[in-house]
Amino acid sequence: MSKVSETVFKCHTKLMKERGIERESCAELEVRRANGIDSLGIVNLILDIEEELNIDMDEYLPSIRKCKTIGEIVNIIENACA
Repeated sequence: MSKVSETVFKCHTKLMKERGIERESCAELEVRRANGIDSLGIVNLILDIEEELNIDMDEYLPSIRKCKTIGEIVNIIENACA
């Protein structure tokens, strides 16, 4: 597992726990309210990822907002870090 995917899963799991959702993040999880990601959740997730990886994701936000799964978010961030 790459550092990016580990970081995204860790940040997403933390976000879900903060919202009372007891589950571990994985690539197949859908980006939706039931998994802790609403409009505010996606912002919090990206801010945590930016801080953990010391990167700026502003230019990728439109693409990230269109993602259907956590795995798609990982792919965008991995490409941004390449």
